Amino acid sequence: MTRRIVAGLGALLILFAVALLLNSCVNSSRVNGLKDYSEAVTRLGEESTQNVNQALAVLTNADNADALEQRQRLNDLAADGARFTDRARDLSTPGGLEATTQNLATALSLRSTAVARIADLIGKARGTSATEQELATTRIAGQMTALLASDVLWQARVTPFIKQKFQDYDRSSDGVTASISLGDATWTNTSTVANRIGGVAPEDAPADSSKELAPGTHGHGLFGVSINKTPLSDTGVTRVSNPSGTSIVVTIENQGENDEENVTVAVTGTAQNGGATIFNQTQKVALSATGTKTPVPINITKEVSDSVRITAEVKKVDGEDNTTNNKKTYSVIFAK
Repeated sequence: MTRRIVAGLGALLILFAVALLLNSCVNSSRVNGLKDYSEAVTRLGEESTQNVNQALAVLTNADNADALEQRQRLNDLAADGARFTDRARDLSTPGGLEATTQNLATALSLRSTAVARIADLIGKARGTSATEQELATTRIAGQMTALLASDVLWQARVTPFIKQKFQDYDRSSDGVTASISLGDATWTNTSTVANRIGGVAPEDAPADSSKELAPGTHGHGLFGVSINKTPLSDTGVTRVSNPSGTSIVVTIENQGENDEENVTVAVTGTAQNGGATIFNQTQKVALSATGTKTPVPINITKEVSDSVRITAEVKKVDGEDNTTNNKKTYSVIFAK
């Protein structure tokens, strides 16, 4: 009897040891699977970020490529992005992370779809119709918002759940990082997009008509414009040295009897030959005091060369009746 008991206990111990070994093997297999999954997600994030960065570089390369070339390159990048989405959907997903994979695929799809739609819009954004340019540029800025949403989704619904899964196995999750495709959030601003791609931003929205208007006269006039410290002539052609960048200063004068807030100043550059828009940028003046002149600096980030028609304008404010001196056009030759 004693031998049977000992034999039985021995068998139980063997079974227990085998169970522990099997459980250890299962856990090890799950951890390895999680590591493989995490590494695959990280690779997709890195490749996708590079893909979007290349698309943004194509957009800002308007001086060296026509719209047709840009569209083709953007379409190629969008196709690559779509393949990233397919790879995400085909991932071997650890148990409990099915929703994470779905969110991963959605984030990647947002990016490839945004690049594809921008490709469809770039032609009109750089076309000759101002109305179509404004609409297309605004829509491109909207697609930048989709890129920003993909980053938020990745940070909120992908990496945190993978890290939590590692913690469930008492393992480190140092290698799990979020993918940020749009590091520069100013791309979501229409004026910024217009300046970088050579598009046209729509006029600012009209002021709130319900706001009580102060008594007395209101309004501004253009006092002068300079580029790289060279004053522009509105009666002839001004030659401007442009070795490294374009810094425009528009000086406005408050000619009314009231201080004005949030005054908009705009500068537009169009090619003398063909009339294509080179840049269109606005700047806000927080406070323009009555009787004072305010220099408004506006830096153009893209390269400008050759003969350009520069139009500077201080936008009409509430109560302004005379706008004859709010806008001037200058002929400028940029020389290296």
